[in-house]
This record gives sequence, structure tokens and C-alpha cells, in this order.
Amino acid sequence: MKKFSVLAAVLFLSLFLVSESHGHRKPAQGWVWKSTSAVANNSGIIHYVWEMARPPYGPFDKIALHRFVYKGDDWRKRPSRDKVLLHLPGTFDTAWKGIVNPDIENHLFFAAHGYDVYSLDYRTSYLPNLDYPEFEMYGKDISSAAYWTYGLFREDIKACVEKIKDISHASKIFLSGFSRGGAQIWIYASKYGKRDIKGLIGLDGGSPFASATTPRSVAEYDAAVHAFLASGAELLSRSTPLFDSYSRILFAGMLPYSKKTVGYATLDDLLAVSGYVPVYGPPPDAINVISDLQAYFYTYSWNYLAGYTKLYGVLTNFYNGQMDQLDLMKVQAGLTYYWPAIQNVERIDDLDYASNVSMLTIPVLFFGGILSCKADMSNCTSTNYKCASTDVTVLTLPGFGHLDVMWGINSREKVKEPMLEWMNRRQ
Repeated sequence: MKKFSVLAAVLFLSLFLVSESHGHRKPAQGWVWKSTSAVANNSGIIHYVWEMARPPYGPFDKIALHRFVYKGDDWRKRPSRDKVLLHLPGTFDTAWKGIVNPDIENHLFFAAHGYDVYSLDYRTSYLPNLDYPEFEMYGKDISSAAYWTYGLFREDIKACVEKIKDISHASKIFLSGFSRGGAQIWIYASKYGKRDIKGLIGLDGGSPFASATTPRSVAEYDAAVHAFLASGAELLSRSTPLFDSYSRILFAGMLPYSKKTVGYATLDDLLAVSGYVPVYGPPPDAINVISDLQAYFYTYSWNYLAGYTKLYGVLTNFYNGQMDQLDLMKVQAGLTYYWPAIQNVERIDDLDYASNVSMLTIPVLFFGGILSCKADMSNCTSTNYKCASTDVTVLTLPGFGHLDVMWGINSREKVKEPMLEWMNRRQ
């Protein structure tokens, strides 16, 4: 018995040391450590990745948790359990784009300023870049994607939060979200906010303003979901910026800042062949290489969706100096191919979301660019908030396109530094 106890103690100690070397004190059930790596050009910052299979355990029912944390010799940069941040990416988005400039990449900026930073890859990141009919041809089962609802994603995020608490020993964390990830922070907070979250941060998504939409009843919600499932519609929505094809996006993503020419005598010739009818004329002398063409599409496409008749750069205000071209290419190259179509049927204020959110008193910070606030910022002047918090801060960003809020040239001064100061004051 004594010999067994000694062996058991040795085994426990070895498991403890292995888990510590992987950046956490003990492995949470279901999580599998995947990698540990130093982040280039960011001395002392380590990038950890874990993966977890999720119900109903189809081939693409997985999520990944990324951690960015300073482990260097400067003790002032090391995080405490009070400084923990989880970021939720947007639609088609992923946790890590490989942008190693901390002035541009949020994860690295906050990790360099004393925060234990996390982000996740949704289940969509495991879908292959196949055309939709090819899933059946290659025997790929995407049936579970029919049930990748907001509520299911919320439970995936909860699994990440529990893992983060296990690693950091934090009782509550800050939760930020970009674009549709901003909607997810409110969905999450509607169920788990009081026990898990010390502050909500919306980055041009998930505004604090009360919605004018009337939530559907449970019966109405169920009927909408049933109608979608019975319709035979595609279960996944494709990532396709307006007027463009995914293959062209992928090509430019594979060749960031490519010096390969567009291949036509003029842009008009190419647009005629591709079937694209420009709403606006291209900037003069701007389209010479593939990445120029990508920047053009990314600058103009959402203007049309937003109903603008001038160049406002709703997706990115590239031509007004808000985005670096190489960073823009890296961002779009990091997008996934598909998003669950069921989430386009749902409304985020259905069921429990709106009623529970209205009672939240968690501090809220919101950054609004052209997409959320309009070009004149007129959409972000209300004080009719969806929650009961008396600590709501709205910072408007005139001239900032959607992507510029996260990865823009001016995002350090206008977004990252104010966000850091706001979090530091709420420890």
C-alpha cells in the first residue's frame, strides 16, 4: 500500500509538471493541448492552443482556445488573475491571423500590457474550403451545422470561460467581441454574465443601445427554426463580400501584397469579364496588383449595402489611410469559408436574451465606427441602453471602417489604449 501511494504521488507530480509546462495547472476535462509557440517579434509572449470536441461530436464539431500571455523576465508585464480578457471574433473570423505587430493585433497589445488574453476558433474554422455540393461528394457530414445556433455557440464560449478560469484562477473576466462577436457577448451575458463577466466590450458590434425589434415567443422562434430546417436551404452561408467571388479572395489571401498584375489592360476590362458593375468608379492609379484589387473591393462593397452614395469605407476606410494593405490581406486571408445559416434565421433578442440582458448591471464599453454609428456617428447618440448598467461608455470613431476598428493603423491610439485604460480602472 505504501509503495502504491508513493507511485501515485510521483505520477500526480509528473502530471502536474506537464500541465504547468503547457500553461495551465491541470487539464480541464475534454480539452486537448495542441501547441505552444513564441510569438515572432514579441519577446516573452507565448501562444498556447487547446482543442475540444463538442456535442453532437460530428466531424466539424470542435472549437479551439488560444491564449496569448507574457512569460518573459519583466515581472511588470506578467498578468494577475484580475487582468484576464476573452475576445470573441466576428462572422467568418478566427482567433489568430499571424499579425505580429502589437500596435495592430489586439491580443499582442494587451498581452504586452499585463493581460492574460484569450480568443477562440468557432466550429466554422474546422469546415474545409469546399464548394457546398462537395461536402456530400466527399462524404463530409455537415448535418450538425443545422443546429449551430447562437445558444449552442454560447455553450461553446462557456466551455472556454471555464478553461480560462482554470488556467488563470480568475473568478470573473473581461469579455470583448468584434462584429457578430459583439452580439455574442450580450448573448453570453444574458445567461452567465453575473457569475463570469466583470465588463463587456463591443468593438463595432454588439452595441449597448436598446433594440426596436420585438422578441419572438418560444413558439414563434421554434416555428422559424423548423421552417428553415424544412426548407432544404443550404445549412451554411458562404463568405463572399458583395460583388466578389470567394476564389478571388482566397487567391489574394494566398499571395498577400502580391506583385502579380491583375492581368487585364484596364480594371474596367477585368470588371466586365467578372460581371461586376461598379457602383462607384475606382480611385485613379490604384489598381495595379492583386492586393490593390482586394483593397478596392473591401473599401467599396459595404458602402452599397449601407446605402451610401459616397466613399465612406464602411468595411474599411482604406483610401483615407485607416488600414495598411498588407494587414488587410492578412485579415481577409484568416477568414473562414462558411458560417451557420441558422444564425441568420435567429434574432439575438429572441427568447431569454433581451429579458435577461435588461437586468444586467455589468460595466459596458462600446466602440462604434461607420458601420454601427453611420458616417456622421448619428446612430450612437442614444442613452436608451438595453441593460440596467449605470456604467456605460460609448466611444465613436469617425472615419473608421469596420475592420479598421480592430486592425486599423490608428486603432492603437483610438481603440486599444482607451480600452486598456477602461479595463485597468475596473479591476
